[in-house]
Amino acid sequence: MSWVKQTRAILPVVAFLAVLSGSCNNGNTPKTVAVTTETIPNAAQPLSVYEQYLNKLDTGHAVNASLAAHKFEELFSTTTQQINDSAYRLFERYYTRLADGLSDQHKFDTIETISSNAISLDDPGKYLAELAKPFAELKANGFRLSETEGMVIVIEDRSFIQPHFYKFVSPSMKEFLQQVKKESDEGFQEDAALLISPVQLCERTVWWEKFANTYPAFAMKDYATGTQKEYTTVLLKGMDNSPIADYDTKHIDSAYKEAYDHVLRKYPESATAHILKPYYDALLANDSAKASKLLMEYRNQNIILW
Repeated sequence: MSWVKQTRAILPVVAFLAVLSGSCNNGNTPKTVAVTTETIPNAAQPLSVYEQYLNKLDTGHAVNASLAAHKFEELFSTTTQQINDSAYRLFERYYTRLADGLSDQHKFDTIETISSNAISLDDPGKYLAELAKPFAELKANGFRLSETEGMVIVIEDRSFIQPHFYKFVSPSMKEFLQQVKKESDEGFQEDAALLISPVQLCERTVWWEKFANTYPAFAMKDYATGTQKEYTTVLLKGMDNSPIADYDTKHIDSAYKEAYDHVLRKYPESATAHILKPYYDALLANDSAKASKLLMEYRNQNIILW
């Protein structure tokens, strides 16, 4: 899977609050790391200092996201936007690892068990009040709760990024971050089913194509191209619960047909359109052999991921 995170539906309030006691109020003191120029070689190089700082932060405390953001501001308030973009790339990698680490703490939690535990208490109001503080702490440090297949997970709250990073990064990085937040807010898929329409998927695919072409030296171009490939893959192959072919007719699903027509009409010169056109023609002709051959060629050419 690329850097694109699966975005899930928001949990009920009880589940939101109850799960937080493990990650934010587990009785341990959050790990605060003091990194000084005396302790790190080549401290004149802020990227090196920042990378080593992040490597010393664990992935078990939500507050470390704020520590990492504040260290970014300390080190990169007067450096060039090019350096700052590279520094944000380091933060993004840690931010993702931290979300995964916080999720791992709750991998056995489910909506059902959390809700049952809350409902069974004599004073659920008091129980929720006690959990309000750690909930606020998680949110304040750039995370929110979600769920997948009934399991509780922690994901990034992208509204955390703007106040800490936008003023330091380049216009292209800001554009990138705004798009990532937009897609995170909208969602992508859940339980192998699209949460957005195929037309929206097309718009995203073309957006990332254009972005990667516009900024060939972008600090996080691998994210852009990886996202484009993932979206192109789903656009061509569908998902288990959002299949390309209609279950009854075995012909191309009307939603995907609308999406393909949309791309060919609105973005006829895009690479996405050139990829879709022969495949779409094969689907309309019910030529499954040709469609399968095209998918294999696209995979071999590294146009799609699987």
